[in-house]
Amino acid sequence: LQREVRRLMAGLGFHEAIPLAFVSQQENVDFPGVVAARQPVALQNPLSREDAEMRLSLLSSLVRSARTNLAQGAEAVPLFLVGKVFWREGDRQFCECTHVGAIVCPRFWEHGIGWRKKATEFEDIKGVVETLLESLRVGEADFQLLVPPGPFHPGRVAVAQVSGEPLGVVGALHPRMERAYELASPCWAFELDLEKSLQYRRRRFSARSLPRFPAVKRDLAIVVDEGFAAGKVIQFVRQWGAGECSIETVELVDQYSGAPIPAGRKSLTYSIWYRSAERTLTDAEVNDVHLRLGQALVEQFGVQLR
Repeated sequence: LQREVRRLMAGLGFHEAIPLAFVSQQENVDFPGVVAARQPVALQNPLSREDAEMRLSLLSSLVRSARTNLAQGAEAVPLFLVGKVFWREGDRQFCECTHVGAIVCPRFWEHGIGWRKKATEFEDIKGVVETLLESLRVGEADFQLLVPPGPFHPGRVAVAQVSGEPLGVVGALHPRMERAYELASPCWAFELDLEKSLQYRRRRFSARSLPRFPAVKRDLAIVVDEGFAAGKVIQFVRQWGAGECSIETVELVDQYSGAPIPAGRKSLTYSIWYRSAERTLTDAEVNDVHLRLGQALVEQFGVQLR
C-alpha cells in the first residue's frame, strides 16, 4: 500500500522526502499532529537539542525539508512523506501510526512551454487529497472548517473526513509559522492518517454501462461572502438533484475575487452536467431544471446569481 501511495504522490507532481523522525520539543509544540493532546516520546540520549523527541506529525519533518530546499535556492518545493508518527499514552505505553503528508512552498514545480509562476491555492492541495483518497478507494471526502486551526491559517484549513470520521487536515500554514521556519508564502500542507483511512477502503469495484445519450453542461456562477465554503453548494446540489434524475455531476471550476466583485465577496462557478438514461434531453428541459436549481440556492444560502 505504501508503494501505491508513493506512486500516486509522485504522479501528482511531488518529490519524496526521507528525513529522520527526530524533531525538537518546539517543533512538536508547533505541529501537534492530526490528533491533538498527544504526549510526545522523548529520547533518553538525543543527538542534539534539535532532535530530542520523536515527531508527533509528519509536518514537522516536511517543514524542515522544505526549509532546507528553499535555502538552497529552490523556487518550488512540492514534497511528500509516508512515514510513522509516535506518541506516548501513560508512562510506559508507546504508540505509532503510519501517515501520509505533503507540503507545497509556494507552488508546484512547472517548466517547459507555457510555464508560468502560479501560486498554489486551496483547491489545488484539496484536489490532491481528493485524488489520493479516491485512488485508494477510500470514498468521497467531506471538508469541514477546522476550529481551532492549530499551525494553520484561520479560515484556510479544513478537516478531511469520510462518513463523518476525521482522517486528517489540509490547509495553509499560518504566516507566523512561515516566518518562524523561513518558508516561502503561501505554504500549503496536508496530513492524513493512512491506517485509519484504510478502514473505509472499498474492497470491491463497481461498474456501470456507458451512457447511451449525451450530457448537457450548464455553468452556474454565484457571488458569496469570502468565508463561504464552496463544498456546501456541491453537497446541496447532490441532495437537491436526488429528486431530479437529470442531474449527473457537479464540480467547482473557478473561484474569483476582485473587480467587479465587491470587497469581502467572491465569485464561484460550478459546472453541472444533465443527462437522462432514457432519452436525449431538450434545451428547454435542462433550462427549466437549471433555473429552479439557481432559485433553490438563493433560498437556501442567500447567494447572488451572476
